[in-house]
Order: sequence, then C-alpha cells, then structure tokens
Amino acid sequence: MNDRNHGLDGLRGLGAIAVVLFHLRSFDINAVNSGYLAVDFFFGLSGFVLTRSYEESLRAGLGTIKFLQTRLIRLYPMYLIGAILGLVQTMILLPPWIPHVLSSGQLADASGMAILMLPALPSGRDLFPLNAPSWSLLFEIGASLVFCLVLFRSRDKILFVAAIASALFVAIGTVIAGTLNLGPAWHFGYFGAFRTLYAFIIGQLIARSCSTPAPGKGFLALLGWPILIFCFWHDPGKWRAGRDLIFALSIGPMIVWLGASYEVPKFMEKACAILGRMSYPIYCVHYPVMIAVVMFVRSRGYGDASCVAGTLLAVATISYLMLRYIDEPVRAALTGWIKSRRPSQASETILKPEAATAGV
Repeated sequence: MNDRNHGLDGLRGLGAIAVVLFHLRSFDINAVNSGYLAVDFFFGLSGFVLTRSYEESLRAGLGTIKFLQTRLIRLYPMYLIGAILGLVQTMILLPPWIPHVLSSGQLADASGMAILMLPALPSGRDLFPLNAPSWSLLFEIGASLVFCLVLFRSRDKILFVAAIASALFVAIGTVIAGTLNLGPAWHFGYFGAFRTLYAFIIGQLIARSCSTPAPGKGFLALLGWPILIFCFWHDPGKWRAGRDLIFALSIGPMIVWLGASYEVPKFMEKACAILGRMSYPIYCVHYPVMIAVVMFVRSRGYGDASCVAGTLLAVATISYLMLRYIDEPVRAALTGWIKSRRPSQASETILKPEAATAGV
C-alpha cells in the first residue's frame, strides 16, 4: 500500500520553513511569530504516518525491537548531523551575546549525551544545547515507543480518553507559561510530553478514520495551507495562550485531516514531494546553520532581509547535500545490513521507507 500523500508532504515542508524563520527571533529578526506551532502539526503527522505505515504490521507480529530499529535508522543519521554541526558552530563561534553559551564542562556533557540522543544535564536552559530543536526528536522517539508498546493495540475509545487527558495537561502548561512553546527548555519541558502525546494520538485516530485521499478535490486539500500560514505568522498578543490551545487542540488536527482526506492538484505534486523530502533535513540542521549565517552576514554590515535570505539559502543547500550524500546512503546501508542479517524475516513492510515528521 502506498501511503504517500503529497498534500501532507507540502504542509510538512511549509512547517519546516516556518520553524527556520521563527528561530531567527533569537537574533531579533521577526520573520515569523508563531512557528513553534509547526511542531504540534509535526507530531500529529507522525501519529498519522506511523499508524498508516506500521499499525497493521505491529498487530501481525512486527516486534518492538525491529520497529524501533526502523525508526532510529530513519531519525538518527540526520539528527547526528545536526548535533555535529551544532558542536562545530559552538566551538568555533561561541556567540557571547547568547545567554546559554556553554562552559567547557557543559560542552563535554552536551556532546556525550547528544550521541545517545539524550538531553544534557539540567545545568543550562536547553535540553539539547548543541542543537535546540532536537528536543522534539527525543519526544518523537518516546511517542514511537509508546505507540509500539501500547497505542497500536488500543481501541479508539481508549485513545480518545488518553487524548482528552493529555489535552488537559497541555492546557494547564500553556496557561501557566502563557505559550504552547513547551518542550525545548528544562523549564516546563515536561509539558512537552503531553503536547507530543495529544497530537500523536489525534493523528493516529485520523489515520484510522480516513480512507485513501479523494482525487479531483484539490481545492479542499489546499484549504489548510492559508490557515497554517496565518497561524504561523500571526501575532496574537496577550491572547497567545488561548490561540495556541485552539491551534493545537483543533486547527492543527483539522489541517492534518484535510491533507489526509484530499489530494492536492496534480501540478503541485512534484513541488510538494520535494518539500516533504527536504523537511526533516531542514529541521535537523537549520539551527546551527542559522547562527553561523546570521553572524557572518551581520559582520559584513548587512541587514535583517539579507540574514533571512542567506539563512534560507544556506539551510536549503546544506540540507540537500546532507540528505543526498550522507543521510540517504547511510540509511540505505543500515537497512541493507539489517535485511542481510535477517533474510528470512525481513519484509518490505518492516523495511519500507516512511515519511518523516519534520518532524519526522
């Protein structure tokens, strides 16, 4: 069964770009106000994609270890590339105006833990000081583990109750913090688990309820695009917590449902496929690349527009090179190696490539 959905691919790429632009706020460049909402969208996509790709296989006996191997092969190589770029950027540049710059001890700790895909010790602000966006990949692995142990065999009613319970904790955290941007830092970071779980379960329920995308109604698939763009760019001011909750609990899942139910017009399929393919590499490498580019551009006396353009160009170029010449060959080699060790057990279902949420 081919579960490729070009509409969801395009939305995933759009979300990855929004995250890049949002993180430019670290340098007081207000290109996007609420790009962090893309992460909730990514978690919903993850629940949808993993359910479509693996729920039947898990019910048929696909083991937990084999499933997690597949997930790690998909996520870890590009994650590690991002961590290495973050280490190089930190060691060479060490921008003094960023308050969470690392001491030598913190740098050693962050590097060692990053290899294991674990957060650094809570001596600083971020869970992953070398590459801050990596926090969502840790929660993505956690969601994958819960999925293969519990969620895939749970009935819809149980999933619905779990989603409601997670939503309550998401609401509490968002009201306390004044924003849904929970998870990247140790402060309020534990609310990121509920943020992940809610979106993932809703994505799982959508996957169970949706059939094959309907052709010939591309305008319906495109309805989610302007809504998503508006939510990413809009500044709600003092209503941020309420707006964030509305997006996470209803608007984000609705856009996933639209993308899953209707396919984009034929002329958009190739562009959407490219956006989807590039989304995960962009997400993994953009943060250290952004810091290096903005520092370089500003050192040459150029303004914010040049920083935005330079960042997008550099991130797109490096993401493609890493994907084409490192990530994809490494994943192919690892998949082939595992298949050769289990020639009688391997199957296309176990080893097939899946769409990454940007997540992943």
